[in-house]
Amino acid sequence: MLFYLSSEGLGDSVDKLLGMLGRNRRAAIILNAKDYKTADERAKKLEKETELLESIGVCGNEVDLRDYFGNPTALENAISSYNAVWVPGGNVFLLRRAFAASGLDRILEKKAGDPFFVYAGYSAGCCVLSPTLEGYEITDPPHVAPSPYNPDVIWKGLGLVPFQFVPHNGHGGMMAKMRNTDGFYGKNRGRYWAVADGGALALFGGKALHAYADRENFVALA
Repeated sequence: MLFYLSSEGLGDSVDKLLGMLGRNRRAAIILNAKDYKTADERAKKLEKETELLESIGVCGNEVDLRDYFGNPTALENAISSYNAVWVPGGNVFLLRRAFAASGLDRILEKKAGDPFFVYAGYSAGCCVLSPTLEGYEITDPPHVAPSPYNPDVIWKGLGLVPFQFVPHNGHGGMMAKMRNTDGFYGKNRGRYWAVADGGALALFGGKALHAYADRENFVALA
């Protein structure tokens, strides 16, 4: 699987993203990290994300995971018509619940070895790929669970990348908040990669193809 992980929006490396997508530029928009919003707010967000993808020549259509809760086979069939998913930010814990309830987490595990499938997104859409969600509660309320969500918090991330993804790095950003607490350092005993807004990582199976990030922040935590 190819990964394009941005801190906010498209990031600075659209050429890398388009190269990953090739000629078949169709992406399923997974907007479920925004399911805590009102219907009108969510619709406006979907319109914005669709226009964002259109601006770089990518055809995006929403696949609402709530329509597939308890029906992973139908979701797998729906996803099969796309060569990419585009997963914007929002609440990472709500997004993780949506992945679990719909079976998208298992579908992505099966696609991990597919060299042509692209997982692209930003902020919480990338954080969910990390080995654990512990530490993200510093910025995202973990108990947000509107109907029809199960209120139980899932702390285990997808583990599709071998590090904790930290977006919005910089003055006053997520990394600054994490540095001021024991949560991130105490709970995430592994690696993290902090990315400033405007930055993006392009990865294949965890190997960096291109990175515009704060490399000094990619460290092993004691």
